[in-house]
Amino acid sequence: MEKIEKITVPSNTKLIDVLKKMDETEHKLLLVANKTKFVGVVSIGDLQRCILKCIDLNNEVRSIIRSDIIFASEETSMESIK
Repeated sequence: MEKIEKITVPSNTKLIDVLKKMDETEHKLLLVANKTKFVGVVSIGDLQRCILKCIDLNNEVRSIIRSDIIFASEETSMESIK
């Protein structure tokens, strides 16, 4: 569990702090969670798009999390995933 905590940020984390955490951990994808509830993921690409759109990096990461993410589990068939 310690590894997951290392790459997890709360949804109220500022975008600039997300960038810093990516740099510190050398990970370009972080999990976004509130305590034990998964909210989404944020990638370096998401942050690059924010910079290109001149979005204030003091905004919280929750403001850029996509809501259209689809999840699969080990039990999900390949046909369903396709």
